[in-house]
Amino acid sequence: MADNMEKFGDVMPKIVDPMKFNVVEAHELRLMNTEWSKVVPTLEDGGYRGDEPWLLYHGRGASRAHLYDPLRDRRYGCDDSNFQGARVLGSNLGWVVAVASVSVNPRSEHNLFLYNPFSTMRYDLPVLNAVFPLPSCVVRYGVITSDPLQNGAFVCVVTDCSAIVGSMARPLHLHYLLKTNGVWETAWKMASVPLVDDDDAPDFYDYKFVQHISPSENTVCIRLRDNRSYEFNLVNPRWKVSQTPVPDGVDLNRFDDLTIGELKVRLDLPANIGTRVEIIGTKTDRVRVKNKFASDDASTSEVDGVWLEVRR
Repeated sequence: MADNMEKFGDVMPKIVDPMKFNVVEAHELRLMNTEWSKVVPTLEDGGYRGDEPWLLYHGRGASRAHLYDPLRDRRYGCDDSNFQGARVLGSNLGWVVAVASVSVNPRSEHNLFLYNPFSTMRYDLPVLNAVFPLPSCVVRYGVITSDPLQNGAFVCVVTDCSAIVGSMARPLHLHYLLKTNGVWETAWKMASVPLVDDDDAPDFYDYKFVQHISPSENTVCIRLRDNRSYEFNLVNPRWKVSQTPVPDGVDLNRFDDLTIGELKVRLDLPANIGTRVEIIGTKTDRVRVKNKFASDDASTSEVDGVWLEVRR
């Protein structure tokens, strides 16, 4: 395992096999870091096999974080103060959505931020205030729909109020902001996820029923374990609920069949410490990685992870 790295941007040129990257990622990395021009050759379309996302994980709230490369089964660590006291909510397009608190108790205010660990760019977002009908909530997931440096991007988070309302029909809520004229809106909009109540629906919903969240330019789709997809149009606010189709070949979870013990070995976590691991998936143009939750019977340690695209 590589130690004492200043930032992930310094790690990448030293550890990635350039033959595993696709054209887009290689081009982005060569633009981002001059070292990449020495490592990554100019690629032709179709010349190389695309890579999978890497796992970024850390002890909840700790600054010490690790990257796990699943194809080569390698781990690399570095210290990053942006993870200190924070909880990661999700990642896509190379950006991490996070909340500046490790608490999973319901709160009325949440301080959120976007962070790119490779370029070390960070943007603090407007405070998310719980509004009617939510007295308070827990922020569970977060995604962006497009490049957050550009106008027209949305940032979306999913909150869970099941701890407050118990078996309330709609404990999951979507909150979203739009970036226009170079700035983010100041007030979050909210839409309750219209969970279907029928004979096939579970008696109780919480955030662990979310399999993955797939954003696109103007929509976000939440797939739950009730075999339904809940797609929300962010421009013309409305929900579309549909049965989950047959797997389309892009669903992936390398850890799906691993026990907590096997997962600890894979991520080099202490075997003798009871641990709960919560890994949030992502969606790229090639794969859709599902969420993974695992724990020992008695857990005293919390480990958060997100599947992260290696790009600028």
